[in-house]
Order: sequence, then C-alpha cells, then structure tokens
Amino acid sequence: MLTSYTRMTYSLAVIMLETTQSINLFIPMIFSLVVARSVSKILSRRSLYEVALVYKSIPFLGDRYPSAFSFVRAEEIMSRDVHSLKLLCSMADCNRAFQANYSGFPVINDAGNLVGIIPRRFLGVLIENKEFTLMSA
Repeated sequence: MLTSYTRMTYSLAVIMLETTQSINLFIPMIFSLVVARSVSKILSRRSLYEVALVYKSIPFLGDRYPSAFSFVRAEEIMSRDVHSLKLLCSMADCNRAFQANYSGFPVINDAGNLVGIIPRRFLGVLIENKEFTLMSA
C-alpha cells in the first residue's frame, strides 16, 4: 500500500528486509512492491510527493517535457535579472519581489548560496499577515 502511494519501491524493500531480518521474504517482498507500483501507475499519474509539490506551488521538473523544447537552452527562456530574496530581507525587498510577475523567488544566504525557494503565494500571505521580525540597524 505504501509503495503504491509514495512510489518508494527500493527503499521500502530495504526497510522491510531490515525489519524482518529474513532473506527468505526478500523476493516475495520485491515482487509485491513491483506489482503495487505498477498498479499505482495505472490508477494515478502522480505520487504523494508530486501532489504535495503541486499543492504548495513549488516548481517541479517532471520526467517528461514537450518535444518542442528538446533543443531549447535554459538561457533562452530564463530571465537575466533574477529577483532573489536574502534570508533576512527588508519589507521593501519583499514588496518589490511580490510586485514582480514571477511564481517563486530564490532565497539566498549571506554567502550567496541558494537555501530555498519561496512561492509568490506564500510571500503574499507573509506580507498580508505582517509575519515579519523587526530588525535593529
């Protein structure tokens, strides 16, 4: 059941093997996991984690893309001026980012490394509910 819902075939097999500590059950477990995964692919297109990513508006690159994009380079469709937010940023930076027409914004730390992505919708909720911390200069 868990395999069909999460699509974690091999990791579940290892967990079950470690739990039961019986090598005799490994082949039947693998067989049942493969059958469960095959049936789940027939019944639903997405796993639990893919549905959660879509629900949270987090950009997700699936395993298939339209053939029209097979020869398009990323630099041809990406924006040159990236609107990013610092881990601790001002309300003005948040408002400026929210006014831009993007679905999400990269969040970077002081070293300039990517630490995550904040969806535009979530940023709007933070601004609307005034969920911020006052920082002293």
